[in-house]
Amino acid sequence: MDGKEIILIPYWVENVLTRNKLNLDTVLNYSELSKVLSTNDIAQMVTLENYEQNVLMLGLTNNRLMQCWGVNSAQGSQSMELDFIIKLASDNDVIKDLINRLSISTDFDTMCPEDQVGIINDNNVVDGTFFKFVDINKDISAIIAKEDFISTINKKQTNALDLIRVVLKNLHTYYSVAEVARFKIFDQYVKLLNIQI
Repeated sequence: MDGKEIILIPYWVENVLTRNKLNLDTVLNYSELSKVLSTNDIAQMVTLENYEQNVLMLGLTNNRLMQCWGVNSAQGSQSMELDFIIKLASDNDVIKDLINRLSISTDFDTMCPEDQVGIINDNNVVDGTFFKFVDINKDISAIIAKEDFISTINKKQTNALDLIRVVLKNLHTYYSVAEVARFKIFDQYVKLLNIQI
């Protein structure tokens, strides 16, 4: 379905952007992003989207970053850089490094549910324990994957459901219930609910 899309961003990318006084929407512009991030960090952004699609299977992303970066329309040296990043994103060492960086264990059993999932503030930002959800613009939202993102989702199915609920609530601010039900993430939400039963 055309409409609002979700991208995943590792926490260290947000940290670099903040340190360089850049807005989060910088991740949508490869030329600007490549000025402040290493090739490996950019490749790990692609790796995270691939990991979500192929392993976590939450139905969140759709290779949106690569579309924003103009992979299909890139010319010359930028095209070669993006081709290299795509290959690097599939490298086993890059994948292992990403998993290690996003699998720091946190004890969620001692936290109350609102600490885990977070509370929506006035800017429509949800800052939970294992992720932060931010609207970048009217078409794209970002999930900032924190240090324990992968380990938390893998630990309990309810953690994945909590994340998906936040995304669905955000989509509902832009779309009717019927339109939200057409998003891929809604299908995954129903599947996860059925597994819970």
